[in-house]
Amino acid sequence: MSLRKKFVVVLGFVFVLSLLLTATFYNRIIIGYFKETELLFIKREFLNFTKNLDNILEYLHNVAGNEAEYLSTEKSPSNHPDHQKLKLDFFLVFDKSGRLVFKECYLKEILCRKLILAIEKSRNNPTTGFLLIDNNLIGIALEKFDSGTVAVGQRFSESYVSGYASIEGYGRINTPSYPVMDVKNGRYFLSLYDTDSGFYRFQFSLADITGNIVSGFYGKVEKMLWNRGHITFHMFQFILTVLFVGILSFIFFSIDRFVARPIRELIGKIKNISKEKDLKTVYESIKDDYGSLELNQLSQEIKNMILRIESLLQANSEKTQLFQIIAENAPIGIYLYTEKFEYVNPAIEKISGYSKKELIGKEISFMMSHLDENLKEEITRNVKKRLNGEFFKNEFQTKIRTKDGQIKDILVISNTVKLFNKYYGLGIVLDITEIKNLERKLNELLDKDTLTGLLSRYGFTRQVDELIKILAGKKERYFLLIVDISRFKVINDSYGHQIGDRILKVIGERLKNSLHQGDLIGRLAADEFGIFISKYARFDDIAIIVDKIISLIEQPVEIDDYSFNLTCSIGVSVYPDDGESIDDLLKRADIALVRAKENFSETQKSSVVFFSRDLENKIKERLNLERELRNVLKNRPEEFYVEYQPIYNLQNMKIEKLEALVRWNSSKFGKLSPFKFIQIAEETGLIKNITDIVFERVINDLLSWREKGIDIKVSINISPAEFKDNDFIDRVISRFKPHNLERKISLEITENVLLEDVEKAREKIKQLKQLGIDILLDDFGTGYSSLTYLKKFPISILKVDREFVKELPENGDDRGIVITIIQLSQLLSMDAVAEGIENQLQVNFLREIGCKYGQGYFFSRPVPAEEVEKLLTADLN
Repeated sequence: MSLRKKFVVVLGFVFVLSLLLTATFYNRIIIGYFKETELLFIKREFLNFTKNLDNILEYLHNVAGNEAEYLSTEKSPSNHPDHQKLKLDFFLVFDKSGRLVFKECYLKEILCRKLILAIEKSRNNPTTGFLLIDNNLIGIALEKFDSGTVAVGQRFSESYVSGYASIEGYGRINTPSYPVMDVKNGRYFLSLYDTDSGFYRFQFSLADITGNIVSGFYGKVEKMLWNRGHITFHMFQFILTVLFVGILSFIFFSIDRFVARPIRELIGKIKNISKEKDLKTVYESIKDDYGSLELNQLSQEIKNMILRIESLLQANSEKTQLFQIIAENAPIGIYLYTEKFEYVNPAIEKISGYSKKELIGKEISFMMSHLDENLKEEITRNVKKRLNGEFFKNEFQTKIRTKDGQIKDILVISNTVKLFNKYYGLGIVLDITEIKNLERKLNELLDKDTLTGLLSRYGFTRQVDELIKILAGKKERYFLLIVDISRFKVINDSYGHQIGDRILKVIGERLKNSLHQGDLIGRLAADEFGIFISKYARFDDIAIIVDKIISLIEQPVEIDDYSFNLTCSIGVSVYPDDGESIDDLLKRADIALVRAKENFSETQKSSVVFFSRDLENKIKERLNLERELRNVLKNRPEEFYVEYQPIYNLQNMKIEKLEALVRWNSSKFGKLSPFKFIQIAEETGLIKNITDIVFERVINDLLSWREKGIDIKVSINISPAEFKDNDFIDRVISRFKPHNLERKISLEITENVLLEDVEKAREKIKQLKQLGIDILLDDFGTGYSSLTYLKKFPISILKVDREFVKELPENGDDRGIVITIIQLSQLLSMDAVAEGIENQLQVNFLREIGCKYGQGYFFSRPVPAEEVEKLLTADLN
């Protein structure tokens, strides 16, 4: 359909829709308004009409009264002037006995008789009203006088009714519909009925002189407003339609003259672009003026398009020549193919050793006869897809046999192109033989760990992966071990990396010499070794190997004048139970190693753990806990709170100190023991945030107690990682000094702090002591306790670990250890605190051997600050 026809159809549709909407509006709104107005008009006319009837009855009443008064003077009615001049249709006089004594009736005789009979029934009751006799509505007035009754009346005339209404008959109208309006005015009633024609039907009823409701007459009332409104609306629609058709015709022919014809001409010019070889002729045939700004712009754009096409054709010709120059001189191979070679450049000749003449027309797979059948089938499938018009790019490495029999590595990048409505494959070939040789040499270098001469992590994972593929079909178990040298960082920090590297060489050599041929060993990280056992498929065998590895590592390592006693943690995963890829096996062995390290932290002994799903779930649980810990510290730090455990002077049994212990009431996990989250916080660096919370709570409590007259010192646990921070001293000073509370706190550290950087640790402790802050050495006797270290550091108090206290005084070994520690503290002018006291026997024993302080559940569990106040107050009292 042409543009102008579409335009005309759209306008026609809009016009018809407008007419329908106008008609709907007219019928629903205007006609409704006309109808309401007309009903009000009819009601008003009815009221006027009934008023006229009442006036007639009033007139008749007055005449009857005058006649009665006249007859009372005993004058004969026959002497009265002509009653017709009074507009009366009858004049009757009855004596007291009811006998008609005078009659003047200008109606039909039969009507007169019936009228006389009807009046005789009501003559004793003076009244005014109407009677309906033989479809004649007659107004009557009765008036009594001394000698009888006078009756006058007038027959109803249709001339009383307005001209727009007409009477059709007397009596009751026959209509099945309900009235649209009922009006009552005194004795008169009007019912109005609607019709489909241009008029209403009405029924006029009234109460006669006897009081009965009678149907007077019926007729029709013209719908004047409705009829005139309809005529006006139809005339408006007709005029609008004529006007629209005229405008539409004008637009239709104007579009053809000023739009469609020039556009057809321009379309013809565009078609000529594809027919004419000389585009210049087409360009010059296009006029500059087509009668409108828009068409002139269109013609100009077509001219510009022709110029652009000319430019593109010229550029395309240049690009074709350029492609030929590039392809012929490119150092990379370029070829065009269907099922056969269609074009090859000189670089392809150089790579393959075949000439262009030998290659063109040959099957593209003829140099790949030595390849795997699956690869050849995939290449064939891809060729068919390209020739069917499927556009995709792929890249792969393969080998080809050259004309002189060499095998070369090549990189092929292939794509789909369309030339002259035909699909081809376009291939680019790079000779990567030298790169592959270099890669093999590089892999050999990457495979080796330069320090130990073992496999590197890269070499270990690559060779294990290859070995798994070879062993996969045997359906046997193989074991992957990750061996971590425990606390090796302490050695590096204390003795230097040169000593540490020499230790690693010794351990690597021991492990390598202990393995069988076919097993693999590599250095995975600074102090981690990976071992893949491929010769044993039983857990009993691997247990022997693990024991051997632990034994080799625990043998003292002699370096210069130093002797090092090492321990290790080992995580083991099993193929294929725990995974069928090197990545899965490493991941799960690492999970087992995490648990082994935790065991070492608890026992300080070498530990080996085999991966299990339960262990993996625990690691996941740990990760969830870490995630929640980060979230709480950022968004809900109020979940952390501090409880205090009293430290008693065992000599006088008074509370002299408190230990602040952090607690976590998690909204997700509930109340958590510090053992659940402190280690995670230390490993992730979040311990600093937790310590800041503890500092804040302790400061608030100390200030509150000071106001209440309670003077007490609180010890706070500090992690080794946090103590090493360069800003640690400044943090403590900035928090406590503004409140003059630095002498009201002690800091508890572990022996690890003393071992990692002796000089720095000693300087920090010295600064803290100068501020009045005591240093407590926690868990004394469980680590690398050394009298040399204790002499170097200004420690105030040694805390005897609960492990040595819990079986006192029965356990002889523990008894000896505790006595030694107490004597050592006294020798070094330090106090001692025994942790974990649970009964009176332990108190008595510790008091006897001179231990000054003690804490434990025997005295009090850790309690909130409010409970501490009660304990301190009770203690003072």
